[in-house]
Amino acid sequence: GNASWVDPTAIDDDWKVSGNDIYTDTINQVGIGGTASARFHIWASGTAISDGLKMTSHENTSSDWYMYMPSGDHLTFRDDGTDVMTFEDGSGNVGIGTNSPGAKLEINGTAETDELRVSGNVGVGTTSPSHALHVDAPSGQGVVRFQQNGDTQFLLGPNGGVNVGSSIDYAPVDGLYVNDELLVNTTT
Repeated sequence: GNASWVDPTAIDDDWKVSGNDIYTDTINQVGIGGTASARFHIWASGTAISDGLKMTSHENTSSDWYMYMPSGDHLTFRDDGTDVMTFEDGSGNVGIGTNSPGAKLEINGTAETDELRVSGNVGVGTTSPSHALHVDAPSGQGVVRFQQNGDTQFLLGPNGGVNVGSSIDYAPVDGLYVNDELLVNTTT
């Protein structure tokens, strides 16, 4: 059907109109599409984006954000045409850049932070890490690199070689390259 504007103050004096604002200071709960069971409750009849909330910038940048619940009752945030974050129902998993997170936090894409604390094992390239840091690199890629101020300090290469303390960007095949001192089985 077609919607039409009805002045809420003509129906119920609990509602107030002031300029472009409509508000109430006496009703404790508001329901849209059904009876409210919380302070603000929206009943969605489907799982499409149009069944959720849409927020549009006052800047007229044509950038819209959506919050909706696709099938499976997951809560999803969308920036225009891309789902960017999903809270998975049942598991409590959170996905950034993925709609089906397989861990408490799964990030599909680049992540940057000043500090990250993890309790338990961390897996890079694996979904079942067996050590504090478990890296499973694809064939042909370096496995681990530690840098300081942009200079490589340690490199475990794709060929099993190790480079320590050199700014060169490779490690010898199944060998060890150490730039500077190498102390083996020493005591002080």
